[in-house]
Amino acid sequence: MTLFNNLARRDDISLNRLVFFMRRKAGLYVYDAVPIKQNMYSLYTENGVKIIKGYVHLSHLEAIHHALNAVVKEGFTQAVQYEHYPNGKLAVFFNGMYWALIPYLPTVSRFCYETFNQREQTISLLRAFHQCGEAALPNVERFLPRMNLTERWETRLRQFKKNHEELSLYISESIQSAIAEWAETSLDLFERLWQPSYSRLCILHGDVASHNVIHSRGGALWLIDFDLLSVGLKEYEYMQLMHRFLRYTKWSLSALEQHTFIRELMHTKWLMCLLLFPSDILREWNKICSWPSHQRMTGRLSVLIDATMQEVHYRQSLVEEIMNRLDSSD
Repeated sequence: MTLFNNLARRDDISLNRLVFFMRRKAGLYVYDAVPIKQNMYSLYTENGVKIIKGYVHLSHLEAIHHALNAVVKEGFTQAVQYEHYPNGKLAVFFNGMYWALIPYLPTVSRFCYETFNQREQTISLLRAFHQCGEAALPNVERFLPRMNLTERWETRLRQFKKNHEELSLYISESIQSAIAEWAETSLDLFERLWQPSYSRLCILHGDVASHNVIHSRGGALWLIDFDLLSVGLKEYEYMQLMHRFLRYTKWSLSALEQHTFIRELMHTKWLMCLLLFPSDILREWNKICSWPSHQRMTGRLSVLIDATMQEVHYRQSLVEEIMNRLDSSD
């Protein structure tokens, strides 16, 4: 087989250099390479398919590797970890980046949070990760950043407001006002209702989107992509997971609470008020507004506008239900 069979890309020269570098410096015999996304490639090697991922800072990669190893040693077995290259190294330096080697895990299908069982499986997976992450924390805490969810959301809201003029090209003033009001109410209530958690700090995954959970052909679920590993309260991560679930439950609190674990979490008022925050809308619009206007693909914009209209429609009922519960519990 020739290098990069059937590929016609402008970066073929760079890919060929990468292949020859992997052979010469890392001892990895590669006969084909396919870009997955920026700074990530599939490599077809004599030992099967591998993934390589580029990091700007070696210290970041080493911190992830160290922390993840500690979690696995505490008994978490469903993490896709880095491999060492045949030359024994964790990373090789090429083209200004440190490249880590990751095993490829064949999947059954794209995993999502659409069904009750898929959500239950993900809750169990994340709880197991947190349990081991709590036990591993003393050995790795100094290597990882702290995660503060509300500080991150405050920054997101400020940026959304700064984008007002550009946003007005796509969504109405009334929609923008509703989104900002929900966000402000959520943060204000959190500040008023927050109480110290009885939970201990633990290692957090940092990005619980469904694309970071894979369903292997063996039937197991696996966590991948640990670039945002951090230290914080696990309730913050469960809240982020609930936000990911909401679109599949039409922003229904009662549907979320069909999951026993989530129903128990909702007894905590300061946690419930964080569900008011329209996190996904803010993130996606801020991302769009950060791109030059000529790069804002019409198709993607149309999808985001439709998704925003849908979420605003359903979220109004969620806001009313949460506010009624908070009022009745005073």
